Amino acid sequence: MPWTVKTISRHVETADLSLERLLMYSEALGHDFSDEIPEMAALKFHLKEPAAPYEMSTKGNISEADYYKDKYFKLLEKYNEMLEQYNQSLQKNTR
Repeated sequence: MPWTVKTISRHVETADLSLERLLMYSEALGHDFSDEIPEMAALKFHLKEPAAPYEMSTKGNISEADYYKDKYFKLLEKYNEMLEQYNQSLQKNTR
């Protein structure tokens, strides 16, 4: 259900906004309204963990752990290269 700011504003401004509708907004926005609306505490157990903002796409059958391990090692190698270049430039400047 695509929600626009106008739709949300119209729903919130109505006096008969159901707790179920507010629960839907709570899930979509990732906000717990039970602090502002005490009646929401009874529905709090319905709240779900927010969905992942993206899905990791890997090629082949590489596990997620291996993917991040490889990524870490590549970044570490780049960092070491840059550090070596930096140290060489310091040595040139001190001579």
